[in-house]
Amino acid sequence: MNTDTALATAVIHALGTVMDPEFGISITDLGLIYSVDVEPERLRVAMTLTTMYCPSGQVLFDGARTAAESASDGRPVEVEMVWDPAWTPDCITPAGRAALGCTDPGEEH
Repeated sequence: MNTDTALATAVIHALGTVMDPEFGISITDLGLIYSVDVEPERLRVAMTLTTMYCPSGQVLFDGARTAAESASDGRPVEVEMVWDPAWTPDCITPAGRAALGCTDPGEEH
C-alpha cells in the first residue's frame, strides 16, 4: 500500500468516528463522505449532508474537519461541502443500513 493510499485509509477510518446525532451512525456509513483525496500540499475531503437544511450540518462539518486533521499526517485539511450528486438513502452503506434496521427491498424476509 503506498503512502497516499495508507493516509487516505487512515483519514476515512478517522471520519468513521464522527457520528450523526440524528441517525446514530457514522458519517461514512451514512454515505456523507464522497471522497478523500491526498494531494502533495493538502488533504481534501468532499462531503455532503442529507439535506441542505440539516440542523446538525455545522456539527458534522466541524467533526469531519477535526477527524480528518487528526489523521492527516500534518497536512492542511480542506473539507468541501458538495451538493452534486445529491445525497439519497442509496448512499447508506450496508453496515449503516444494518445499524438502522433497514433491509433492501429485494431481500427476502
